[in-house]
Amino acid sequence: MYISSYHPGFPTFLDQFNGVKSVLDLDGVHLDVEFMDSERFDSVKAVQFFHDYLGAILKALPKYDIIIVSDENALNFSFKYHEELFAGIPLVFFDIRDHSLGYRLGVSTFATGVMEPASVQESLDLAGRLFPSAESIHVLVDQTLQYDLNASGLCDQPWGNLCRFFR
Repeated sequence: MYISSYHPGFPTFLDQFNGVKSVLDLDGVHLDVEFMDSERFDSVKAVQFFHDYLGAILKALPKYDIIIVSDENALNFSFKYHEELFAGIPLVFFDIRDHSLGYRLGVSTFATGVMEPASVQESLDLAGRLFPSAESIHVLVDQTLQYDLNASGLCDQPWGNLCRFFR
């Protein structure tokens, strides 16, 4: 089973899904995909609905050999409910920007995965080279976990006093 933090139309989903398919020998493998859609529905009620829905599916189907998750929301969910929903099933994660979370889970007995390097630093360095006389940097963000992970530490950079964040 592959659990995506997002929905099928999310810009990175197809790349993530195709990446999973490219490393699996799908002959004789049935890969179910479930979508948390946590960018659009990020609430306690939505998580509880997904939990109940997934619990019903897992009770009705044979036990999975592996659970694959992408991005922090699916990883947090899978870790929180591992014993309840996925006991005895290995967990593989990828596209994790929260390196402390990834390292913490990577030393567990049931999880392993790959972290995603953030390109925020490189993007801002490029902006600095393209616009060396800039007096401010305007950063548009939302209120999701990814904002916190990508923007954390930006103002600690040498040019950090130029940052202005807008939600």
